[in-house]
Amino acid sequence: MSAQGVETGTRADQAALYAQHARRLHAVVSATVRTSVANVDDACGFAWLQLVSHRPPASIAFAWLRTTAVREAVKLDRRTAGAIGLDEAADVAVDPAMRPEGSLESIAVGQQVRTARLRPREARVLGLCAAGYSREEIAELTGDSHRTIDRQLGRARRKLRDALRSPAAVG
Repeated sequence: MSAQGVETGTRADQAALYAQHARRLHAVVSATVRTSVANVDDACGFAWLQLVSHRPPASIAFAWLRTTAVREAVKLDRRTAGAIGLDEAADVAVDPAMRPEGSLESIAVGQQVRTARLRPREARVLGLCAAGYSREEIAELTGDSHRTIDRQLGRARRKLRDALRSPAAVG
């Protein structure tokens, strides 16, 4: 026993935690991060390795695993798929009642979106916003500060608005 509660360092404890949480962890990460099964598998495996290394108390083991695996799945998804493409951001349907101020993101603008020339970070943040993620959730997923998220969203919206107003967007 450690001072923080049940130890997660012994093999028996780790095996018991794995048997108890492995399927649920995989399901939660799959539902939280839209990525390939391979990325989810790798992220969960990474989280289990980190658990062995860091040995958090068993009472918080699942929450710790979930947070670690979700963050790793997001990183892996970025590496394998790149940033969210602008085309994907435009195709995401958003419930207008849920985000009335986000109507700009919910419009499928096709060619105009491509002409906005958003940087990868701007496109990623705009896409996450269009997908219904809150500012806090976007900050957690990307690892950026709230201020950075606000700046990236502001820039992306301005560029998109300018692209929609330009004469090339009309034709």
